[in-house]
Amino acid sequence: MGGTARRAKGKANKVVGSAKKAVGKATKNRRLRAKGSAQKAKGTIQDVAGKVQRKVRGASKSLFSAVVVSSYIL
Repeated sequence: MGGTARRAKGKANKVVGSAKKAVGKATKNRRLRAKGSAQKAKGTIQDVAGKVQRKVRGASKSLFSAVVVSSYIL
């Protein structure tokens, strides 16, 4: 899964988790509230992982370009 797809999935999990948490709070359902909190945390982790993946990919492309250019110079 690419960085953008992972971030989108993370954002979706954050939204659904927030909704579950709110419904759990409104209905005084501790279990639903806990599931919502867990899903929101999962979404946050996915979002951050997607950001990191995009940064690493960008850095590796830059590094590869630098290596290719320097090999032509040498």
